[in-house]
Amino acid sequence: MGLTPALRDRIDALATCRGHWLLIRDGEPVRDCSHQWHQSPDDHLAICVQEGWQGISLGFVPELMGYSDYASTGLVGLSNFRTFTDPATTEDPNDAILTVGYGWNGEGVVLDVRLATAEQVETIEHLESYPLISDTDYSQLEYDAINSDWEQESISERVTLLQDYGLSVFAARHDDTPWREGFDRLREAILENLNAYPTVAA
Repeated sequence: MGLTPALRDRIDALATCRGHWLLIRDGEPVRDCSHQWHQSPDDHLAICVQEGWQGISLGFVPELMGYSDYASTGLVGLSNFRTFTDPATTEDPNDAILTVGYGWNGEGVVLDVRLATAEQVETIEHLESYPLISDTDYSQLEYDAINSDWEQESISERVTLLQDYGLSVFAARHDDTPWREGFDRLREAILENLNAYPTVAA
């Protein structure tokens, strides 16, 4: 099997998006990402055509659908990852959506370009102009992650945080403190940490 016009169109569309390309063998993304991800789609495509697409396919890893500690995608990447891989929110009739280990302790989406639907490709393209698939999911994720982070802190750790930001230490006893009026700096500090280490919210 060669390269159909529809497949070429999907590759060309995804080539304008931020992300990386890799091979999929026997339904599993090849995990040698450090080498593969720096190759163009055509390099991988040549291997697929050469092997007649037998047990091999071409995958695209969208940058904004992955999350990892120390990466730049933070909770945005985590929200997009869980929205795109959730069958309740993203239809996947051809089983084109796979996942792969991503960065430090994270995960990323791998879209099998040969099996991808037009809607799946359009969702990835849309992220280039607006970085979230679902504002609702992101808002819920942020809310839950901030609450969980604060609730896991000991009273003494809460006191230290509040002191660091010049806030009343008496608020350390309350679980809703990050959402109180006047505590924006605390909430922003928690969110900044979560964006650096989004795997704790996964």
